[in-house]
Amino acid sequence: QNLSAFTVTCFSQGFFLGGGLGFLSVWEKSDQSDDGNNQEYRMISTLFSGRRANIVALDIADTEENVVLGFKNSDIGTMAFANIFIQREAKELTADVISRGFHCGAVTGLSAAVHRPIAATCCQTDCTVRVWNHLTNTCELGCTFLGEEPVSVAMHPFGFFLAVGFQDKMRIFHILDDELKMYREFGIRQAKVLQFSNGGSILAAGHGKMVAIISTRTMQRIHTIRQHSAPVTGVAFDAQDSQFATCGVDGCAYLWSTVTWHRVGEKISRNTEYSCCSFSPSGSLICAAVENNKTFLRAFHKVEYDNSSGLAMRESQADL
Repeated sequence: QNLSAFTVTCFSQGFFLGGGLGFLSVWEKSDQSDDGNNQEYRMISTLFSGRRANIVALDIADTEENVVLGFKNSDIGTMAFANIFIQREAKELTADVISRGFHCGAVTGLSAAVHRPIAATCCQTDCTVRVWNHLTNTCELGCTFLGEEPVSVAMHPFGFFLAVGFQDKMRIFHILDDELKMYREFGIRQAKVLQFSNGGSILAAGHGKMVAIISTRTMQRIHTIRQHSAPVTGVAFDAQDSQFATCGVDGCAYLWSTVTWHRVGEKISRNTEYSCCSFSPSGSLICAAVENNKTFLRAFHKVEYDNSSGLAMRESQADL
């Protein structure tokens, strides 16, 4: 693929060229090329550094033991000089990141812990998940999933578990000092909406038109919600974890009992598309909606019982 070159640095036998999307090429002095024409340098290998970010700075120690790489997203990595030449046939040589920077694309997921001052983010562009400390304003942990694009994250309230949704699976990780250690994997594709309950005993994973309900105690799926006729875009638990809400692009907002998982309330607006939802401290369900190219918030203030129609949600709305 055609990639731009951003930086170059020389060593005793040639030079390194840092390019786009984390690719690094190595050039050596050569008296004669393969076709018999004289040339001064020839490219001996092209390596992927393990980071999908442009390499914008390179440096080599005088002893030529290590190569230091600076990435556009503020990551700083090192590679052993000898490994580059020993593994010259390899297509990839992952750099050891010593300073974790920022995502180099749009953040596709964000979730914060309750009992620890940390939050997690993910980015499909650079295939990374990062854990941030919002007291020190630093990135404490960064993990790259090469070839796998994380689409969503959910932090357990205690701050020691992290659920990550990928295109073809969902995984739950232990958050350790220097790594994310996989604990359990589920065959849930494109789980774009993830949410732990406030107590942390339940994980909801919205994928397509369905929502998988998983017990974090047994790590088993205990229920699947199949009421929506279009993709689910938002899920939320109330403060007591007694009710669970879902909304989607089909214009439907539903309330569910977390004891029986039966539907206990609904509001259907066929011309509306909901993008997300959350419960307010007072117990109202707040949904962000789009209708006729107009964006607004719709609040369902309380749930009232009606003998004729069951549970109905009374609403109000505010334009954005």
